Amino acid sequence: MTCEDMIDDIIDLSKEPEPFKVEILKIYVPDHISKSLFLLECEGKVSTSPGNGLKEVKFRLKKDADGELFVGYEMDPS
Repeated sequence: MTCEDMIDDIIDLSKEPEPFKVEILKIYVPDHISKSLFLLECEGKVSTSPGNGLKEVKFRLKKDADGELFVGYEMDPS
């Protein structure tokens, strides 16, 4: 799996209803931060709805001991 492979999953995750959550419309220039057997970490820039210019995002894919995959992300609050 690569950073590019995670983009659709991260965008879908951002659409799940949650208070104060911002919807990610697109992730630009995804870049690999680190990779291990159980964790892939990436970063990039995102356009959001409502649009406030591009923001920084860090996103990750974790694999647990049972082999299940989980994605998550954090956006720069500014």
